[in-house]
Amino acid sequence: MKPYPKYLDWLRYICAVLLCFYGVSKLTGHQLVVPSWVAQKPIGSLDGYTLTWYYFGYSHTYKYILGATQVTCAALLLFRKSALIAAVMMVPMMVNIMLINFFYTIAPGAERTAAFILGCMLLLLWHQREALNCTELYPYFLIFLWPCYCKLVVIKLYFFANPKAYNADRVFSDNFIFAHLLIHMSFNK
Repeated sequence: MKPYPKYLDWLRYICAVLLCFYGVSKLTGHQLVVPSWVAQKPIGSLDGYTLTWYYFGYSHTYKYILGATQVTCAALLLFRKSALIAAVMMVPMMVNIMLINFFYTIAPGAERTAAFILGCMLLLLWHQREALNCTELYPYFLIFLWPCYCKLVVIKLYFFANPKAYNADRVFSDNFIFAHLLIHMSFNK
C-alpha cells in the first residue's frame, strides 16, 4: 500500500469543514430558505438563484436529508479509514450540486466550492483505488462515471452552440478534459 500523502489529510479536513458548514446550515434552516415576500412575486420575475432555493426549500425532508448526509460525510472525512466511504457517498451528491449551481447561476463562490469538494473527493478515490478492488467494482464505477461524462458532454455541446450563454466556458473546457482523462484512465487500467 502506498504511503498516505500529507496533503490528502489537509484536503480531507478542509472538505470536512466545508461540508459540515453547509450541512449544519441546511439542518438549522439557514440554507434553502426564501423570504415570504418572494411568494408574492410572479414566477417569471424570479432569477435562477431565488427560484432554485424556493424549489429545493419547499421540501423540508429533502433539505434535512441533504444536510444530514453532508454532516455524516464530514465526520467520516475526519478519519483516514472512513474517508473512502465518504468520498464514494459525496461524489454523486457534489456532481448534482455543482450542476445545479452552474445551471441556475447560484453564485460563483458556490460553484467553486462544489468543484473543489468534488475534485478532492475524486482525488481521494484515485489515491485509494486499490482499496476499491477495481476489478470487482469496475462495472459499477462505469455505471456511475458514464452518466457524469454524458452530462459534461451535453454541457459542452450546449456552450459550444451558445458561446455567449456563459462566460466561463474555459473553466468547463478544463473540467471536460479532466473528466475525459478520468474515463480514459479507467479504460486503460
